[in-house]
Amino acid sequence: MDQLRILLLFLATVSGVLSASDGTTELTILGGVAPKVHVKPSLKAVTSLRAGTGEVLIDPVENHNLKILNLVGELNAVPENIHNLRSLEILNLCGNNFQYVSLDSFRGMSRLAKLNLGHNRIDTVSSTIDINLPALTELLLHGNKLRTLDLTRLQADKLERLYVSENQLKQIDGFPQLFPSLVRTDLFGNKWNCAWLNSTLQALGDVETLSYLPKPACNDAGTVKVASLECE
Repeated sequence: MDQLRILLLFLATVSGVLSASDGTTELTILGGVAPKVHVKPSLKAVTSLRAGTGEVLIDPVENHNLKILNLVGELNAVPENIHNLRSLEILNLCGNNFQYVSLDSFRGMSRLAKLNLGHNRIDTVSSTIDINLPALTELLLHGNKLRTLDLTRLQADKLERLYVSENQLKQIDGFPQLFPSLVRTDLFGNKWNCAWLNSTLQALGDVETLSYLPKPACNDAGTVKVASLECE
C-alpha cells in the first residue's frame, strides 16, 4: 500500500469507523458503504463520494494539516468540531441532507476559500456572531429550500462567487453591499421581490448574473445560461 495515499473502492458494506492508517496523507472512498469516517490529524485530504457516509469524526483539537474535505453522502448536519480544521481550504458538502446551517460552525477558518453546501435541504442559514472568513472566494447554496438568507454577519471581503439558484428566496439581507469583490452571482430560480431584484441588479453592475447551476450539478461544469431573471 502506498503510504502517502490510500484509495478505497468499496463494493461491500464497511462496518465501524473508517480512517486511514498511520503515514497516509490522503483518504479517498468511492462507492460502497462507509457510514463513519474519521479525519485523522495526519491527513491532508479526505474524499467520500456516494458511500453513504452519515458521520464524520473530527478530533476536538486544532488540526493544521487537512486542506480538502469533500463529502457527498448522508450527513444531516455540518460535522461537529469542523472549526478545528484550521488549514482547510476546500469544504465540499454538496449533496447531503442538511436542513439547517449555522455559519458559527466555520468560525476561525481563516484559510477556507470554497464552501459548497449546494443540493441539500437547507431552509435556514443563520449566525449568532460575526464570522470572518478572509480567504473565502466561493459560497455555494444552490438547490436548497432557502426562504430567507441573512449574510450581514458574514465578513468575506474576497468573496467572488455566490450561488443561490433554485431556492425560494425573496431577497438576501446584506447583499451585494458587503461583498465588493463579486464577479459572479447565481440568482436564477427564486421568488425575488421585484423591487429588491431591480435595485440589486443595478448595484451589481457588470457582475455576471445570467447563469446558474441546475440539478445535480455541484460545480461550474454544469453551468447553464439564461436570458433573464424573474421576480414576483
